[in-house]
Amino acid sequence: RHSPRARRRARAARRRRAPHRARRPPDSARRAPGPRRRALRSSVARRHRRRGRSRRRRSPPGAWRRARRRSAGRRGALIEADFNRKGTSAYSGRIGEVVASELCTIYDSGQIENDRGALNVDDEGNLPKESVLIEKGVLTGYMHDRISAQYFKTEASGNGRRESYAHYPVPRMTTTYLASGESNPEEIIHSVKKGVYCESFNGGQVDISNGDFVFVPTVAYMIEDGQKKYPIKNFTLIGNGPDAMSKVTMVGNDFAFSEGIWTCSKDGQSVPVGVGLPTVLVSELTVGGI
Repeated sequence: RHSPRARRRARAARRRRAPHRARRPPDSARRAPGPRRRALRSSVARRHRRRGRSRRRRSPPGAWRRARRRSAGRRGALIEADFNRKGTSAYSGRIGEVVASELCTIYDSGQIENDRGALNVDDEGNLPKESVLIEKGVLTGYMHDRISAQYFKTEASGNGRRESYAHYPVPRMTTTYLASGESNPEEIIHSVKKGVYCESFNGGQVDISNGDFVFVPTVAYMIEDGQKKYPIKNFTLIGNGPDAMSKVTMVGNDFAFSEGIWTCSKDGQSVPVGVGLPTVLVSELTVGGI
């Protein structure tokens, strides 16, 4: 057997003896594609054109309104303390500042009995608590594990969670919810001249650094002149979390926890979580696909 050095020399010699690769012939000398290849190219082009028909438009102020019912998302991730400790969250360094409408009070609690996000203890051995994250529009705190609590010189809030013993605990939401308001849900719908009523969602994505989100409603209706007219589908809601929270103009008194099986993904691990809110009116959002 030849030594590795001899094999490398032999390969180099073969490459030197190999003829240079012929240049690509000009377009005029190439063979025309056959019928099967032409049909494939046409189908791909049609698919791309269909995808391009989805439109995203910014609604003019006051023209579109949205009544949202029982949605879920990664809104709570923006208030998880590790992102704010690292300065990568839209809420970093904003404790005590107004970050939402005065109608918004948001909690995170692992003490809600039989809820999907309920805990006996978190994965660091801390008892779960009910933490006030935003009170009447003012950011009052974050969700802490032991590391972030030590950094911010406060107590751990029982949010140190992990998927299994193969992972390390990080600050995670448990059950995050918006407190009930004073408006009647029917009153909220009647106040909308033209808008979208979203009853349930299939999930979504949130950019932690700036709060931009995309949500996909599964059950939704068009509202015209204060009435739910007809169901709509195949569209998305696009916006920014802090901006949308500042545009909440009415909060309903019909609070309920979501019945969905929600999961929070972070750092390659997933944990079960819960969410809840009443009917909420947001004055303006981007609606894509309608």
